[in-house]
Amino acid sequence: MAINLQVSGTSLRVAADTTVAPGPRGGSIRPGTTVGVADGEPFVQPIVATIGRGGSGDSFATVGAPAGIYACTVMWSVADGGPGPRVRDSAPVSLLFAVGPVPGGALAGAVAWLAAPANRPVAIVAATARTVVPAPSRGVRTPPPTIEIVTQWSDPVTATGAGPQVPVLFDGRQRFAALAAGSPRVGTEVLAFRIVPTAAERAAATKRLGPALQLSPGAGLRGAAGGPAVFSLPPGMFVEPPAPVVPVVITADLVRDTVWRAGRTYVVDGEVHVRRGVTLTIEDGVTVLIRNGRKPRRAIDTSALVFDSGSGLRAGTVTFAAADAVGRESTLADNGGVFFCGATRAARKDNIASVAGGSGSSFVADLVIARSLGRTDPLGSDGDAAGGDDIDALSVIGAGPTEWRIRAVRSERSGDDGFDVTASTIEIDSLSIVAPVEDGLNATASFVTIRRNLSIVMTTSTAPDRELFDFELKNGPVKVLIQKRAAVDLRGYWGPIEDEVSLNSPDMPVPPRRRGVSSWYVYHGTLVLGPAIVYSTAAD
Repeated sequence: MAINLQVSGTSLRVAADTTVAPGPRGGSIRPGTTVGVADGEPFVQPIVATIGRGGSGDSFATVGAPAGIYACTVMWSVADGGPGPRVRDSAPVSLLFAVGPVPGGALAGAVAWLAAPANRPVAIVAATARTVVPAPSRGVRTPPPTIEIVTQWSDPVTATGAGPQVPVLFDGRQRFAALAAGSPRVGTEVLAFRIVPTAAERAAATKRLGPALQLSPGAGLRGAAGGPAVFSLPPGMFVEPPAPVVPVVITADLVRDTVWRAGRTYVVDGEVHVRRGVTLTIEDGVTVLIRNGRKPRRAIDTSALVFDSGSGLRAGTVTFAAADAVGRESTLADNGGVFFCGATRAARKDNIASVAGGSGSSFVADLVIARSLGRTDPLGSDGDAAGGDDIDALSVIGAGPTEWRIRAVRSERSGDDGFDVTASTIEIDSLSIVAPVEDGLNATASFVTIRRNLSIVMTTSTAPDRELFDFELKNGPVKVLIQKRAAVDLRGYWGPIEDEVSLNSPDMPVPPRRRGVSSWYVYHGTLVLGPAIVYSTAAD
């Protein structure tokens, strides 16, 4: 989530730290972060705010703002991409921030003021948009088609004057839908809008709604109790869904520098390698699907994307997700996931190997999201054991700190472990693992540093061998260092005493220990007193 609140030339950026932008652009920028839920359990992400003046987009020129209390109201939204109704995932949530010295009790007073019904914001929680074509009737001129937009509000609202309007974009050209004649306008939870498109607008390739309602001069809209109204619409609302995108199916290794373009869907079908010396550039926001199911065996017997030692990735935010047989995203994890092979150390995992020496690998991205990657061992045994064939969602093998420059990783619903690091030394700003089938973070002979955020939220399944951290010490010790000031959210099983996974932290409670049985562990907070070290020096 990222929020920009414009107040008198000041931009408040929420859920991000401020960093310095590289290159000639300079200035201060805000990297993105995520908020979500895990299998019905709350997923807590501490919110960090930065504030500054000037600039545009994701950057501002100077850091700082006048002392005071700043507020914004937000909504979590479901982004399912389907053609049906767009539904928000929450009622309005108001965020208050005290900047600099403010009078005592001012923040508490602002919270109390917002809690009053007359001041509490109202917002759109669901919306539909459709084209209505009247049926022809003998002897009567058939009216032209109309576009109808219906909005459902969190609390009753009252429209005054001409009321709000909904921007409708026909191939990017904007018109406005007005309140439907005769529809309720006072103390109603539903507002309906209509517009009659021209013949050219009816033929437009895309018809979508703007991001928010707008008011013309003299018009008004407030909660029936008097509170302000939030005008934003659920994102990605189309009157008619755009034509389906024909996926680009990738079956062969990449042997030359390649760019995967925004606006297209790529499906990896088979074990596809990015070869040594080749850089794959993935434009911001692209989703890469990895097809489920068995394939003729190469190194493994399923589809996977493998970055060989000496290869490269360049991306902003990229999502890797499972795909079904016809190339649609699937929530079933039955694939080989994504492998990142460095060139710092020689190592092997799941029959995929890193090769030391030569030109190093270079993996650069702001955020890598993995959804339903990897696969569960059908034999019910450890995938590293003889006959085991489970595969983790994202695997890093043999990488050094100069090779791994992916700032954030989010892994959701992995078929086995959410994130695996083998024979590597890497640093990462944010690691978020939600609902893995087996372990959260698995590491073998590796050193992992978490700078800002570590979240591992497991389900409460009592299947055996499910742990927040699982360390393998076949070729050396393992240590995970979580730096001071990092936000930590751990909800899952801490391994039994035999696993010898230990915690050293002045902030976090000592894990419960039971011989032979994993214990549920919960910690949510910021490391204020010092860093935390999760480590093991004895093999499982």
